[in-house]
Amino acid sequence: MLRDSCYCSGNIKLAEEYFHQLKKHSSTDDSDSDKLFIAVINYKKGNIDLAKKQFKECLNECAKDFVPYVTNEYISFLLQIEEISKVGEILPELEDKINDLTFSNPLEKRELAWFYKLKGDYYSRTNDVNKALNNYIDSAFKYSQIDDINNERNCLKLMYDLYRNNKIMVDAKTTEKVRKVKGRK
Repeated sequence: MLRDSCYCSGNIKLAEEYFHQLKKHSSTDDSDSDKLFIAVINYKKGNIDLAKKQFKECLNECAKDFVPYVTNEYISFLLQIEEISKVGEILPELEDKINDLTFSNPLEKRELAWFYKLKGDYYSRTNDVNKALNNYIDSAFKYSQIDDINNERNCLKLMYDLYRNNKIMVDAKTTEKVRKVKGRK
């Protein structure tokens, strides 16, 4: 928990230090969370090739219910290092795995919402505006279901920016979807 707090506050070095201290006193094997944490830390430290390898291993070896967490971090990583085509390669398989899961608690639902947002980012970068818009709407709706207003608004802003930047008129179907998000139906 302390490592995660340090990580979230941006102190990567201290987060890694706490992780290694915890591992010294733990007799268990690395958990899926530990493996993902190390991949993310290596990325943040600039060890891109090592992080790629670790993300792939984690994705192939993790428990089924941990796939969304790894998927989101991996896709986010790939988008940040501009490996857009790699996202397109892995997205169909990962989407199938995620669609097979049931998301029952707010943390899991947040991961699903983030997944849709990342898909929107991917489609936006590949200029597939309609798919980007649909994923941003889906993400906003999922965020609204867990009362994550800031992320909900961010997705709606991304959606409206796409409309404006591509000079697309909002159609009735989209308006109805946004109305559902706003009404949290």
